[in-house]
Amino acid sequence: MKVLFFGSSDFSVPFIDTIYKSKHPIVLAVTNPDAKTGRGKKIAPNPVKIQSLKLGIKYYELEKFDDFSIDFIKSNTFDIIVSVSYGKIIPPQLLDIAGIKTVNVHPSILPKYRGPSPIATALLNGEKITGISLIKIGKSLDTGDIYELKKIPVSVQDNYSTLEAKIINTATCMLKGFLDRFEKNNINSFSQRQSGISYTRIFTKKDTIIDWNESCLNIFNRIRAFASKPGAMSLFKGRTVKILKAKIYDSELAGKESIYSPGEVVCAEKTGLIIKCGKKGGGFIILELIQPQDKKIMSHQDFINGYRVKAGDLFE
Repeated sequence: MKVLFFGSSDFSVPFIDTIYKSKHPIVLAVTNPDAKTGRGKKIAPNPVKIQSLKLGIKYYELEKFDDFSIDFIKSNTFDIIVSVSYGKIIPPQLLDIAGIKTVNVHPSILPKYRGPSPIATALLNGEKITGISLIKIGKSLDTGDIYELKKIPVSVQDNYSTLEAKIINTATCMLKGFLDRFEKNNINSFSQRQSGISYTRIFTKKDTIIDWNESCLNIFNRIRAFASKPGAMSLFKGRTVKILKAKIYDSELAGKESIYSPGEVVCAEKTGLIIKCGKKGGGFIILELIQPQDKKIMSHQDFINGYRVKAGDLFE
C-alpha cells in the first residue's frame, strides 16, 4: 500500500523508519516547516524532514491547509493516511478522499488523555498503566474509532524518555502488523467509550517549575514527566537548576517533618541529598541528577561539592 504520512516530532521518526523498512512505500511525508529552535533560536528543520532527506522520501512542508496545499497532497496517489504526532487536524477534504483508509498512532488508552501530551500527563498523574491506541483519524481531536489497543505498565523508575521508548517499541510493531492486515482487509474497529474522556494540553515552562509545598509524590512525578526535556526546575542560591532524577525517601525522618521547611536541605552528604517536601506530611525526596544553569548534568555529590550545599540551605 502507498502511505501518505503526517508527522512532525521526534516521536514520529521511528514510525517513518518502520514503514520505510516494510513493503508499504511512503509516497509523501507531510510535516511542519523549518522553525526556530534551541537556545539560539536558529531556524532548523524538524525531525521528520531530516529523516525524510536521509531516507530519500519525498516530503512537503505545510504551513497551513489551503486549496493549493490540499490539491498538491491529493495529487500524490495514496492508499492510506498514517498520522503520528503531527500536531494539526487533517481537514475533511483529505479525510473524505481517504474514507476509512486512515490510522493515527496515539500513546494512551483512549478516550483517556486525548490531545498533545499523553505521556507526560500520565507520568504527572502517577499512572501505573498507559498504552497505545491505533485509531481512525476523525474530524475532531483523537475521537476516531479504535482499531487496536495495547496496555503498557509504567514502572516507578520510568521517566519520559524510558516510557516513550517502551511505547515506541510496541507501537511500531503494532503499526507494521496493522498495515499488513489492512492490505488484506483483515481489520475491525469499535467506537471509543463515552465515559472516562480526558484531554491533555501543551505544557509551558511554568509547568516544569517544582513547587516544594507539594507532596514528595507530586514532585517526584513532575521530575519524571519532564526529566528528559526540558527538565523540572527549581532555584538554588538564586540560580536555576534542573532536577533530572530523584526518588522518594522513606526513613527514620518520618515524624520529624515539622522541624523542616518545604525545599529545605535536610541532608547533604555522600549518602544522599535529601529535601523536605510539602507543608504538612509532604515527605522527603532524594535528588540524584542535577543540572545547574549553563552547566553539565552532575551527580548529587558533585553538586554538593561544587555548590557547597549544606543542611539548612533552601531550594525555592
